[in-house]
Amino acid sequence: MDNDIKLSVIIPVYNAEKHLSECLNSLLRNDCGQIEIILVNDGSTDNSLNVCEEYANHYSFVKVFSKDNGGAASARNVGLDHANGEYISFVDADDYVSGNYTKVILNSIDDSNIDLLVFSFCCEYTETLSRKEYLIPDASVLSPDLAVVQMETYGVLNIQTNKVYKKDVISGHPKIRFRKGTEPGEDLIFNCDCVLKSSVISFVSDVLYFWVRRGEDTLANKFRRDLYQKNLMFIDYRNRLYSSLGIFENYQELLAKGNLDYIFVCIPNMYREGHPFPRRDRIGFYNSIFSSDDVDSWISKVNDPSLLIRQFIIIYRLKSAWIADLYYSSIMGIRNRHKQSWNAFRKKKNI
Repeated sequence: MDNDIKLSVIIPVYNAEKHLSECLNSLLRNDCGQIEIILVNDGSTDNSLNVCEEYANHYSFVKVFSKDNGGAASARNVGLDHANGEYISFVDADDYVSGNYTKVILNSIDDSNIDLLVFSFCCEYTETLSRKEYLIPDASVLSPDLAVVQMETYGVLNIQTNKVYKKDVISGHPKIRFRKGTEPGEDLIFNCDCVLKSSVISFVSDVLYFWVRRGEDTLANKFRRDLYQKNLMFIDYRNRLYSSLGIFENYQELLAKGNLDYIFVCIPNMYREGHPFPRRDRIGFYNSIFSSDDVDSWISKVNDPSLLIRQFIIIYRLKSAWIADLYYSSIMGIRNRHKQSWNAFRKKKNI
C-alpha cells in the first residue's frame, strides 16, 4: 500500500545501462519493506528503459516513468510528482549505496519531527582507483542555522544525494522543485529552499552513499560557457541564505571561502580542452574580478585558504589580467597535456 511507504528513492536515468543494474542491486541488498524506487527514464537512447522495466516487472515497489530528455533536474521533478513516501532521497544511476542505506535512514527518520537528514558519503575515482570519504559527525537535532554551518564546514550544502528530505517540506506551499536551467547549481538552490522551510535537521556519520567519479567526463566537470554568470547567482543564493538564517555577520570567513571557490572554478572552465575561451573573454573575466569589491572583501576574510586559492590570491593581488591569463594558460596547458598522455596510456593498456 502506498500509505505504508516511508521512503521514496528517486533515480533519474539517462543512457545509464552500463551502471544501472549495479545501482539498483545495491538498493535491493537493503531491506525494501518500506520503500519505493522511482526510476525516471529521461529520454535514454540506449537500453536503459528496458533495464528499468525489467526490474519493475520483478519488483512491485520499483516504478518506471518516462519523459523526453530534459536533464536530471527535470527528471527528479517528475519523480517528486509521483513520490508516495513520507521522506524522499535521490540516487544517481551510475552510483551505488551501502548495504545499510535504508536501515540507517529509516531508523534516523523514525522521529517524524526531522525535516532533513544529512549523512556521510564516499567519492570513488575510477581513473586513480582511489577513494575519499566525506565524514560528517553525528548530530541528532540541529536548528537550520547551525545545520548550514555544519554542512558548509564539511562542503555538502550543494549536494542532494547525501540527504533525505521530508515530503511535507518539499510539497508545501510553494512547492520546492529543482530549477531547470540552473545547472550545475540546481542542488544548491534546492537545498537552500529546503533548509529555509525546515525546523529540525539531523546528521548521521554513517557512509551510506558512494559517488563514482568516472574521469572528467561528468556533469560536474562539463564545460559551461555561462559558468561565471551562474556562479554569481549561486553566490547570491548563499549570501541570502546566511542573511535569512541570521548567520551572515558571524560566519563571514565560512561564507567567503565558499564564494571564492565559486569564483576560482571558473578559471579551469575557461581553459577546458577543446573549449577554450577566446583570450579577450578571459581577460574580461580577470578584469571583472580584479575590480570587484566583493572578491577583495572575501580574500581579506579568509585566514587559511587552500593551496589553489593561495595561488589565486597571489595572482589576484598583482591586478594584471595579462599575467593571470599567462599563468593559468601555462598551468592548464600542462594539465591538459598530462590528461592526454594519461588517456593515451589507458587506451594502450586497455584500462
